[in-house]
Amino acid sequence: MNTIAFLEAYLKDLGIPTINVPDGGLLGIIDSGKPGKTLLMRADTDALPIAESPENLKGPKVCLSQVPGVSHACGHDGHMAMLLTAARILVSHKESFAGKVVLCFERGEEESGDIQNLLPYIVKESGLTIDGCYATHVRWDLPAGKVSITPGAVMGGGCSFVIRLKGTFGHGARPDLANNPMDCFAALYQQLKRIPPAEGGSL
Repeated sequence: MNTIAFLEAYLKDLGIPTINVPDGGLLGIIDSGKPGKTLLMRADTDALPIAESPENLKGPKVCLSQVPGVSHACGHDGHMAMLLTAARILVSHKESFAGKVVLCFERGEEESGDIQNLLPYIVKESGLTIDGCYATHVRWDLPAGKVSITPGAVMGGGCSFVIRLKGTFGHGARPDLANNPMDCFAALYQQLKRIPPAEGGSL
């Protein structure tokens, strides 16, 4: 909540109207005032309940979390910084482009619930028609100073679901009258393993 409040105040200081989507995230809209397409730029915002180490593989860190037991361990502070910088640049050059830019600060990247609240709002309730999307992310495998623009899917997302298996109890003497849910689970698991995960992912 503190992160969203900070982002909202920052955008309002830039004169960018915001929409706070409960349990979803924050949207900021830069409107050029001229008809054109609408581009969405996304960054994640969630911190994790992890105490940040004062050092990394290269030595002492320059910046550390100021909140004990909480850190943006996945680089989300970097994602937000990039999008806020883009917002500052774009809002100062509104006269040079047409259409709208929607700044999307997504909550709960590590859990699927929040994005399931944010996406329906953008699609159904915001009144916006999104023509394209850029999702920023830091990458450990790129050298410092390099920027990569990659078409298509480059990273995975989470979407949880629950499968309930119900069996029928029985006796070992009459297994034909019983229905062991573990048999179903084993078959289901083997089939799910056939789905190829994204590169570097797992199932």
